[in-house]
Amino acid sequence: MIKMNKSAGLEKVIMNNSDANANALRGEREILIQAPVEEVYEYLCDFTRHTEWNHQPPEITKVSEGPMDVGTVYRTEEQPPGTAPWIRRKVMAPLMMKLVGSQGYTEAEITALEPGRRLAWTAAAPLKDGGYLMEMDWELLLEPQNGATRVRQRYRLKPQHKLMKIMRTQAAEGFRKEVHASLTSLKEILEGRAAGDD
Repeated sequence: MIKMNKSAGLEKVIMNNSDANANALRGEREILIQAPVEEVYEYLCDFTRHTEWNHQPPEITKVSEGPMDVGTVYRTEEQPPGTAPWIRRKVMAPLMMKLVGSQGYTEAEITALEPGRRLAWTAAAPLKDGGYLMEMDWELLLEPQNGATRVRQRYRLKPQHKLMKIMRTQAAEGFRKEVHASLTSLKEILEGRAAGDD
């Protein structure tokens, strides 16, 4: 495990590759949000609103029936991370997705809902000829701190396609930047809402 310096209130704890899957990449970020834990949890559980703070999916649609619960499935339109350079987002990534036969979307299934404490989901990007480009496990952990909320986001990426396995280092760096940017946006949104309530 490598610990990096703190930056903008976020502590980076990245890259424990002792996973049984040698190609899996793990990461973790955390941030302190000046908003009550109940409010943060409620906002995060509105999964379709993740587009407001997460810089990657432009659209999230609920595809299973019934209220949101463990087992609920969402589909997200696939696009390169918003923090990636323009040439990678607009030229290289779409070309790569076409070459590998990506379906162009990711399906995510809610795997844990613990009110005021935890939200988790798994996601997979299917390929047209079967199999997956990548599988991902995501987890948001909440901890109340004197009226504020410490949010920790953990992820485990499991490249499945040979191209993603080759590009695992670049993928890891992209996800680190993306999670940092997304949590920063989450903080700004929720603290802005809290300030508006005053």
